[in-house]
Amino acid sequence: MYQSESLDYIYSASDLCTFMRSPFDTWMARCSIECPDLIREIKQGNNEMLGLLSLKGKKHEYNFLEGLKAEYGSHNFVNVDGDRET
Repeated sequence: MYQSESLDYIYSASDLCTFMRSPFDTWMARCSIECPDLIREIKQGNNEMLGLLSLKGKKHEYNFLEGLKAEYGSHNFVNVDGDRET
């Protein structure tokens, strides 16, 4: 996404796909164009809180999956190895 000289937004096919996945991601991209001073203060890299949230989220997902396996039987689940995108 970029802003043209006439202040119109130009969206690519990738921008539209991103919006379908996450309207918030699209909002953040637009915010970075309109208010670059706001994002300049955001530090990239290691964030202790995000790391903790990630660990808690993975633990929750694991426990939820184990609960489903206990309820419906592990034979109803498939393990995905290798390239998860494919």
